[in-house]
Formats: sequence, C-alpha cells, structure tokens
Amino acid sequence: MTSNRFFYLLFAVIYFSCLTAMLPASLLGSLINKYSQGSLALANCTGSFWNGSATAVFRQEQATQTPLVIGQLQWNISALSILTLQPTISINWPQIRQKSPTIMRTSIGKIDITNLILPLPPAILAQASPYLRPLELDGQIVIQSDSLSATRNTLNGTLSAQLTDFRSGLSNVSPLGNYLLNAQCAGTNCDLSLNTVTGKLILQGKGKFAQNGSFAFNGQAQAAEGQKESLNEILQNIGPESSSGLHTFSIAGKP
Repeated sequence: MTSNRFFYLLFAVIYFSCLTAMLPASLLGSLINKYSQGSLALANCTGSFWNGSATAVFRQEQATQTPLVIGQLQWNISALSILTLQPTISINWPQIRQKSPTIMRTSIGKIDITNLILPLPPAILAQASPYLRPLELDGQIVIQSDSLSATRNTLNGTLSAQLTDFRSGLSNVSPLGNYLLNAQCAGTNCDLSLNTVTGKLILQGKGKFAQNGSFAFNGQAQAAEGQKESLNEILQNIGPESSSGLHTFSIAGKP
C-alpha cells in the first residue's frame, strides 16, 4: 500500500512538472497585460513561460494610436523562486549591451529590481506632454538603475535616463546633444534633474514627478558657443528668451 502511494505521488510530481514546463510564453504576456491595465503587452511570444522571448510593446491611451515598440526582450523565470513564494525573473535586451541581466524579485506587495536596463522609444516623449510633440524629438533613451524598490503606491531608489544622439524635426543640426535625466525617488515623489553631457544645444532643469502621474518641470536652453544662429528656430520653439541667448520653458502634466 505504501509503495502504491509513493508511486502515485511520484507520478503526480512528474505529471505536474511536465505540465508546468509546457506553459506557453504567451501566459506571461497575459499577466503583464492584466497587471499593467493594458498599457504594456508582449507580442510575438516564443519559448515557454519559464524561458522565452517577445517584443515588448507600450500601448498608448487612445486605441486609434499606433502602439510603441520598446524592443526585443528575453526572460528566464526561476521555478524554485515560485515555490518559495518570491518569483524571480531575469531579463535581457539583446539590442543593448548589458554587463548582467535585470533581476526582478517579487514578494507580497513589493518588487525589488537590480541592474535595471530599460530602452524606450523616443516617441514616448510626445505622449508625456503635448508641449514636446511639435519638437519631433528622436534619439536613443535608456533608463538605468542599480537598485529600485516598488510597491503599488511607492517607488524608492535612484534612476537615470540617458538621452543619446538627440535630434529634432525643427533643426538641421544633428545630433543636438547627449543628455542625462536623473530621478531621486522616495515614496510617492521623484525629484528630477536634467543636465547636458555634450552637445550644441545646452539644456538644464529641475522638476518633480508624483506617483499619481502628475509632473512639473522648469528648464533652460541655450546654444553652445558659435551655434546660436543655427539653433535659433528650435530655441524660439522651446520657449521665450528670458535673457540674452537664454530661453526658458515649463512642462506640466496631470493624470
């Protein structure tokens, strides 16, 4: 009798293992779509729930707008972490050089992220604020962070957005420059600071971003030495000239 019970138990374990191993990659896509309330999706899923790849897509607020492709990602989910009730997922972006993968560890009501690497399409800036749409900005955006901790209502940690080879449809100067946007987050608010790394268009500014999606940002723009004439048109569109060669701008948004 004991041997029969052992046989049935062994059979059940093997059957369950085979069943879970065959879970499709699209299942992860369904979960992401659900918990992001439809703003994020995975397309062209291949592989399994545990080890797969897909194209990450950001869905815009209006259904008539074309979804923004974030990029190709690969993931690996630790089966052992599921058993310990702390699911851990490893994420790689093949199109970006990564020293190590992004690691997301989840527990009840909390997500801890280490080595965050997240590429974003530049078109997302136009969605962030109507003020930015006429500038027709283009370039590379990569968000990075060594360590972040998030709950449903809070975010703690430091992250940065590298804006590389940025261009504008309002200027023949290309690229305009490379910029760094830093965010220091504590609880429900993030303090923002923008600085120019290198470039012909010099930008700087500070602002705040709240967990509810509202933000306010004030900045300044000016041409590098010898570039004022070639950048005059875009500077006029960025904002009024508050002093000789210095243009100011303000960006605000509400959820």
